[in-house]
Amino acid sequence: MGFLCLQINAMAQSPAVENFYNEYRHAPNVIDLNFHGEIIKFAFQGEDKSTGDLIERISQLRIMIMEDKNIVKKGDYRELVSNLKDDRFEELMTFREGGSDIEILLREKGAIITDVILLLNGDDEFIMLSLEGLFRFEDLNDLNLNIEGSEHLQNLPDKRKDVPRA
Repeated sequence: MGFLCLQINAMAQSPAVENFYNEYRHAPNVIDLNFHGEIIKFAFQGEDKSTGDLIERISQLRIMIMEDKNIVKKGDYRELVSNLKDDRFEELMTFREGGSDIEILLREKGAIITDVILLLNGDDEFIMLSLEGLFRFEDLNDLNLNIEGSEHLQNLPDKRKDVPRA
């Protein structure tokens, strides 16, 4: 019963994320996809059993992709990250790959992760992947979503204590 109550209380899109999407989603060359409930299960049907079990726990999946050109203003990006932290998101990892900065942020209620934000910010591309649901830390690297940018979740260690700290 407590798990159900947590689910109902935890599934509200962060205002920081919603404002950012609203700012950029109608710009040219921006792909904005938003999936809820049964649509997520339908989109990922046929995945292996472990991935399928995790897909069941995703209540919302939202992706914004800018290919060929990143139009996000530096100030807007900094504001997004700052607002996420103000909204109880914790920075899990930040790293650089190629010419892109990648950040993974989490919001938790107790030991349950309710929100995952993956940001990939490069000169030629931008990806924001937002997952809402109920996850354990060890679930994150098992999420095989086959979506651009999600492969960075698979690089996470199995245990939170093994996340490299600067």
